[in-house]
Amino acid sequence: MQVRGPDGTEGPASRPPTIRELLTHTAGFSYNFINNPRLVNAYREARVTDGLDQGEVTTAEAMQRLAFVPLGYEPGTGWEYSLATDVLGAVIEKVTGASLGAFVTERIARPLRIESFVFNAPETMRSRFVQVTRPAQVTGALGTGYVPVVAPEAVPFPPTKGTADFDPNRAFSLTAYHSGGAGMSGTIGDNGRFLQMLLNEGELDGVRVLRAETVRQMTQNATGNMPTLPGPGWGFALGFGIVIDPAAAKSRLPAGSYGWGGIYGMQFWIDPANRVVGLVPT
Repeated sequence: MQVRGPDGTEGPASRPPTIRELLTHTAGFSYNFINNPRLVNAYREARVTDGLDQGEVTTAEAMQRLAFVPLGYEPGTGWEYSLATDVLGAVIEKVTGASLGAFVTERIARPLRIESFVFNAPETMRSRFVQVTRPAQVTGALGTGYVPVVAPEAVPFPPTKGTADFDPNRAFSLTAYHSGGAGMSGTIGDNGRFLQMLLNEGELDGVRVLRAETVRQMTQNATGNMPTLPGPGWGFALGFGIVIDPAAAKSRLPAGSYGWGGIYGMQFWIDPANRVVGLVPT
């Protein structure tokens, strides 16, 4: 693996990323829509997909393309929201020999009586999907005047002044790889059940899918003082942003609360201290 430094020069990475670094987005990867000036051109040239388009691309093809581009920093030395979650999905498929969707169904969805989680949705489900929209105008870091996305296009991503290549038909492609970061769909109710399981430290309705100690480790700050999203006062756990300093974070959530939001607009949080789960589809 190669690493591209701040001055644009490249050299071999000192070591490969670890599973923990993939979970914490400290592995050195990026997204096209993050618009990292040192990496975005390389990602575009290699046709790296963010898991939002190119419904014909398999897991192997997606990972091959990503392997051709350099890391943005030595693993473990920086933080950037990235395709690390897609790489994790590929690791799961390699280790288990099953698709990511089959793994999620067997280990999580079926035990929790969740029926809606799906990666390659059949056409018969299309009417149940929320219409994806994009900002009609972008001013600074804000988008306004949202309009439907009905065909493949480069959708503005105001926070980074980048674009996300999006195809509204990808969710219904039977050949699209199971993107760990952007590929799964489900109902609000089933997402709520999943979050309730996390609030209960791995258990729901008498069924345990994770050890309580595992959930506690997953929801501790794992990135020290590294700058992360959403910004000051936040750290990053194993897959979640976590409130470290509510005052600095300008958050009403107490320290130890964790959550995240996706590019489609779903926001969630879990407040263990007050035993509250929040889920906001926007």
